[in-house]
Amino acid sequence: MGVNGMCGQVRKVGLEPANGDVYVFVGKSRTTMKLLHWERRGYVMYYKHLEQGRFHPRISKRRWTKRRPR
Repeated sequence: MGVNGMCGQVRKVGLEPANGDVYVFVGKSRTTMKLLHWERRGYVMYYKHLEQGRFHPRISKRRWTKRRPR
């Protein structure tokens, strides 16, 4: 999934991808993670692939929330 697909997923849950938050996407196998972030005039996508092991299951089971930091 590219930047446009990730933005679509964020909007699908009622959030705005360009609001400065960091959105985390973890693959089903939990060996890949992508972060989406709006920075100045464009999106930044970080991609991490684990050669060994998996990301902790707790990361991939988080739910979307609409809460904002205080």
